[in-house]
Amino acid sequence: MKKLFLFFTFMVSCQLGAQRQIADSLFASGKYTEAIANYKNADPSAYNSFQIARIYSQLGNNTKAIENYKSGLEIDSLNVTARFEYGKALLATNKKKEALTVFDNLVKEQPGTANYQYYLGKCKESIGGPIAAVPYYQKAISLNPEFTHARTELITSLLVTKDLNAAIIIAQQGLKLSPDNMVLHSLLGQCYYHNQEYKSALKHLKIVDEAGLITEGLIKMLGAASYQERLYKDSIAYYEIGNNTFSQSSASYMMIAKNHLKLENYKEAISNMDAAIVLKQPSLNQEYMQMAAIYYQMEDDKRMLEYLKKAKIEDPNDGVSAYQYCQAYDRLYTDITAKINNYKDFVERFPKDPYVDLANARISDLTKERFLQPKK
Repeated sequence: MKKLFLFFTFMVSCQLGAQRQIADSLFASGKYTEAIANYKNADPSAYNSFQIARIYSQLGNNTKAIENYKSGLEIDSLNVTARFEYGKALLATNKKKEALTVFDNLVKEQPGTANYQYYLGKCKESIGGPIAAVPYYQKAISLNPEFTHARTELITSLLVTKDLNAAIIIAQQGLKLSPDNMVLHSLLGQCYYHNQEYKSALKHLKIVDEAGLITEGLIKMLGAASYQERLYKDSIAYYEIGNNTFSQSSASYMMIAKNHLKLENYKEAISNMDAAIVLKQPSLNQEYMQMAAIYYQMEDDKRMLEYLKKAKIEDPNDGVSAYQYCQAYDRLYTDITAKINNYKDFVERFPKDPYVDLANARISDLTKERFLQPKK
């Protein structure tokens, strides 16, 4: 009887083992529904629960993956691989504090594993922002310098926290290891741009552009950096690509106009400022100011004053446009009383504006000039 029982147990064990092998084969071949059914019909082991969890992770159902990881970890709580995968699933479902606990424990047990440091950094970032993650991303790439994901996350965090010099060094180190990595070229270009090193920014952003991986944000950076380097024709070309390939924007048309103004192409400058004005909502203050600047260079004082007046009306709280209107009126007209009233109105409305002292000085000069005028 005892032998019969042992034989029966052995046969059941073999059958369950065979079922697990079938399930593994189905999993490997992508037949996930059949694989889950076979794992569930096999013995209730940690292995089978983990395999079901992995299938659900691949299917993008992290909620069910978490349920099965929990079931497996109740049987085998020390399984490091399953705990790591469980932590990632928790993080993917925004269960930040639970994920933090998992990765914090893994790092304490194995501080030399770069992947654990990286995911602990991701948890810290999700809770405390980019600055909280920096030490963990740094540790990850110190353990594995070729860990590109950790490096790009570190650069992004440093970029957000405006530690640009450190970000540039990290990106440069990464490109030495992986010279064709377009993500690193993009990030380094952005770092140089925000650090106002426009020539270096252009070098790396052009590489991304030539690889066909340009984005709307990067094309605008190329346009702005070219403008700063006085490459006005290049800047126009980049902004036009942005408008034609991505979305038209008032700011892009305004920058095209500024470039044409530098090239003394006044007709094109006006045309693009008109396009900027059509697109811009709700405030057109800066666009009107730019139009005024164009007419100033064209020595068309009346049109300049017209747009300064529009700018002043568009944004009554802008001291710059209000003062420039006073100056333009002062140059264009001879009515001293009207000039004085303009400057007085400016001083009353913007008592703390940097131009107040200049306005008061001009009021004093005009008052003397009026006093010295011959009486009619």
